[in-house]
Amino acid sequence: MLDELRARTPGATIADLVLEKTDAARQVCSDYVATHLAGLADLMLIKSLLATAELQRLGATVEGVERTPEEKALVDVATAPYGELVKKRLIAAYGLDRFEVLAVEAYSDANKKVKDFEGVPNPHFMGTSVQNWGYYADGWDALSSALAKLPSLGDLGLVLTTYRAPRQPKVMGELLEIQKIAAIKPESMIEHGTAVMDMGQLHFLSTAITDNVHWTRAGEVGGLIGITGYSGVYINPFGIQGWLDGAEILYPPRVVTVFEGLNPHGYRDGSVDYPVAHLREISKRETGQAVYRDDKYMLVVARDNNLDATKLKMVKQLETRFAPDAVRSALVELGLSYKGVMYLTLDELTTLHDHLAT
Repeated sequence: MLDELRARTPGATIADLVLEKTDAARQVCSDYVATHLAGLADLMLIKSLLATAELQRLGATVEGVERTPEEKALVDVATAPYGELVKKRLIAAYGLDRFEVLAVEAYSDANKKVKDFEGVPNPHFMGTSVQNWGYYADGWDALSSALAKLPSLGDLGLVLTTYRAPRQPKVMGELLEIQKIAAIKPESMIEHGTAVMDMGQLHFLSTAITDNVHWTRAGEVGGLIGITGYSGVYINPFGIQGWLDGAEILYPPRVVTVFEGLNPHGYRDGSVDYPVAHLREISKRETGQAVYRDDKYMLVVARDNNLDATKLKMVKQLETRFAPDAVRSALVELGLSYKGVMYLTLDELTTLHDHLAT
């Protein structure tokens, strides 16, 4: 939607779109609603996500901060999906059953692993419970079903970078998760959510858009992990924590990312800088690339020693056969302009070459 608005109005901003400041912005939003099955619900989530990301960029998400009139308007848009009445409308729009609704609420509860409180059953216990989960195997099964019905970032036409605080080591003296990632060669692929967790479920990757209490652990866990992706689901409006809990984006198990590198000054908490390990979600694995799994970051597929030489040969072919302007135009047409030729995968280089050759 933002790309479409900018095609009509060069230089248009996120605020122009989500606040519908112009006739062009209003038309783009109207067209979206008219052409999507859950258009009104989707538009509310899109606006909330974009407004939240913009407020985070402006440093205006912290409660109590002095905000400009435009920032206050952005807060109204960002928080629009929250509240019981709106939540009921969103639930109806996406066809969630009561168990799926409960599963998202339970996931956002810190006590989801507790079966009962002094003999009183915990309605948010996500383990096996016919009372809680009916025809679902457990709360995790119901959560997976809910995520399949709710729109992903990609379904909403978005790719966002969100962040998470890594897990604490379970074994004394074990390397921090950030240290394990930092030891991996950039461009390596990482499989997420492959290991069975303590309740029998695969790991769901919880990330956030805005500052939250979890990020304050950055000093204890060696930094943060940033994920640029599209299959995460904006579950925060359906949970119990509210907008100031980070605007949570939850990734289902078995997402695959590429490690892009470690930014040593990626996150600042007060006057202290902490590193951020940047990962990018991919839909297609690179042939010959190394593969790690995120439970212990152990190598499961070794990197092809000839991969770099093969890619370099293709880059040189592109440089000698095609004009630089033609290559740049092709990258834009293929949606790869954000990477640059030297950072393309072998498959992307092949696609680029074939595109230019036709």
